[in-house]
Amino acid sequence: SQGIAVRDMRFLWTLKQGSIDVKLSAPTSGWMGIGFNPDVPENMKGANFIIGFVKGGEAQAFDHYGTELKKHKDDEKIEGKSDVSNVSGSEQDGQTVLEFTIPLDSGDAKDKPVSAQGDTVVLLAYGRSDSIVLKHRFRAILKVNLSTGEHTVLKMK
Repeated sequence: SQGIAVRDMRFLWTLKQGSIDVKLSAPTSGWMGIGFNPDVPENMKGANFIIGFVKGGEAQAFDHYGTELKKHKDDEKIEGKSDVSNVSGSEQDGQTVLEFTIPLDSGDAKDKPVSAQGDTVVLLAYGRSDSIVLKHRFRAILKVNLSTGEHTVLKMK
């Protein structure tokens, strides 16, 4: 598996045949999210997002799609489907870990294919609470080659 740490958030992944296993961790007891391939790196539109949290010891993750520059909605509410599986996670001492699997190409109109080759724009974020409508307190935009692990941080705040 490969991994990237950006400030205090970590994105680890393993490429499989047709899918990617993702593990996110951050110093929060709130939500964490990852987005793949927005139309323009600077905003959310067109990106495939997985957002989740751990509550009462149970991990939950949701498949969202960037509907506008700064907005995303649950795929299932906009004629897409949820393509997240193997969801697990833990919350301990202010650190949350979330793990899940998504297909590289779900065939869902609300998910852009993720390429194992070449560059993928990856958005990382986390928030203070489990309410995923509250704005992130950390956000990073990366360009990542998922095969080699090579990456560049395009923006961080």
